[in-house]
Amino acid sequence: MKSHITDKDALSTPIPRSVRIYMRSHGWVPSADEVGLIKRWTLRVEDDEYQVDTPTSKTSRDYPQRIADLLATLTVVEDRPESDVLRDLTTVAFDVQYVRTQPDTPTGTSPISDAVDAFRHAQSMIVAAATTLDDPRAVLPHRKSVRTTEFIRRVLAGPTREGSFVLSLLVPVPPRLSTEEDLVLFDDPSVPYERQVTTRLHEALRATFEAATLVNDIDEGIEAFTSRVNLGVSANLCEALVGLSGERRNGIEVSFGWALDRPRASTEPISFGSDLIPLLESAGQEIRRLEPESDVEIRGYVTRLHREGTGSGDVTIAGSLVDDPDERIRRVTVSLAEPDYEKAIEAHKDGQSIEIIGTLEHRGTRTYLKDGRGFTLLRDSESGDSTLT
Repeated sequence: MKSHITDKDALSTPIPRSVRIYMRSHGWVPSADEVGLIKRWTLRVEDDEYQVDTPTSKTSRDYPQRIADLLATLTVVEDRPESDVLRDLTTVAFDVQYVRTQPDTPTGTSPISDAVDAFRHAQSMIVAAATTLDDPRAVLPHRKSVRTTEFIRRVLAGPTREGSFVLSLLVPVPPRLSTEEDLVLFDDPSVPYERQVTTRLHEALRATFEAATLVNDIDEGIEAFTSRVNLGVSANLCEALVGLSGERRNGIEVSFGWALDRPRASTEPISFGSDLIPLLESAGQEIRRLEPESDVEIRGYVTRLHREGTGSGDVTIAGSLVDDPDERIRRVTVSLAEPDYEKAIEAHKDGQSIEIIGTLEHRGTRTYLKDGRGFTLLRDSESGDSTLT
């Protein structure tokens, strides 16, 4: 028995334009004339013909009931739950990414720590795509551009779905406005930035999958990843995918639903099996070892001082990178000129936090900050809530 949606607020969510676009994209043909606030649609499937009326304005007093009738028909024609049809009616103007994780728990559930982290890593995944769209790098800067920051604020987290543990990201795509409005079902020649980002994300995930598969199947080296940087592959994307796999490093799958308002060819889901997750983890670490991170800002505490006599000296700082969503504690060594070294002595003695900007380089198990500049002692109110362990 199929359940029916009765909540009036939910039934009032789809707007008439979204309904029109959905119907046309699924092969329904509108009648030539509208009767009042009603448009009739017809669909022929083999020997069967279906008809349904849809409201043309939300001012219609029986709008929720009309949408309920529409759902009842569509769920029969499409043979899927009303909840899925309603979701698609309300996301016509969104590119949606579905991230399917595979925890070893009952379907639809996840360890709470993995579930919380999943949304953070999903955000990191799409931020990586947006960043490489502007500036492809093997290691992306922690400080996001203004355009990326404004974009990510508009991305929505959708409801989870059945089937393992599936979370969704909704990217609003600007509506296509033309004299023909939604009668045109092909990509607009001017692709909006939001669609460019989701297209880049798909391209980057596909390229990352290809790289990991080459390493897994024929033992290709790290070049399998670094040669695809121009396609959006980065250490950051590898790390986001590893984070989505949870503590148990289970497989994940990312699928795409493209905004019907700007239709494009459907795409196959991209799956990273549990055998590929360790490769992604190693790739992220190796890329960071090979590629310096420029213009990073570290905020933390001086834990070690060393110099011969007077003048410049080496300082070890334990802290996290500003804008690092994981707030990982790093220990880095930096050479400071005498004036800054004297300030470092003061900070170490008083337990005062500091910040400094430079380029991170990884050598073996140690991390160095080259070209350190802007060494500053912070007041307590500026130091943030980071706790060193």
